[in-house]
Amino acid sequence: IHVGTNDIFLPNKTVEHVKAALAEEKSDAPFEINVFQDAVHGFAVHGDISDAKEKENKEAPANATLR
Repeated sequence: IHVGTNDIFLPNKTVEHVKAALAEEKSDAPFEINVFQDAVHGFAVHGDISDAKEKENKEAPANATLR
């Protein structure tokens, strides 16, 4: 999961609840939650690549997914 700290649809408090719920599961399925500072909902798709921070936030999820 890639989420920004300014995501209006998945607030930071909810992200913490999601982390806790996933950690409690007795599943062997791995999960990863990456939180991107100051990123808004849709940042990985709609980021402004002329802004260095938005470009970094846009590229990081793709790179994390590929590794």
